[in-house]
Amino acid sequence: QMLVQLLLSRGLAIDNPGKAELYLKTINYYRLSAYMYPLLLVPKSEHQFKTDASFRQVMMLYRFDKKLRLFMFNEIEKIEIAVRTAIVDGVHQRFLAAFPLVDPAPMGFPEGWENEELWEIG
Repeated sequence: QMLVQLLLSRGLAIDNPGKAELYLKTINYYRLSAYMYPLLLVPKSEHQFKTDASFRQVMMLYRFDKKLRLFMFNEIEKIEIAVRTAIVDGVHQRFLAAFPLVDPAPMGFPEGWENEELWEIG
């Protein structure tokens, strides 16, 4: 409740102080303060908010950043998988014979070794 009062005293409009307090506790004031920074008057060191600044805007910026971050990590994951696949394919093609577990021929397996009938227990 002290943080809500502090923000109100600095000029931040808060429609629902109870909800704001909950967000400040669960998300953390210091994490949300990064989203408050663009709403501060110059000089920022005085910690006074612009006249139209609201806690709702802070939360909108926070949610936008969260969605953007999730979207970016999803797209980065696709790139990562494609790069890994290209590396594995390249290594596989270049060094196929060097890895007997990948290519069974150097191990002396008979032709058709992968046939399930060879593995049946009598």
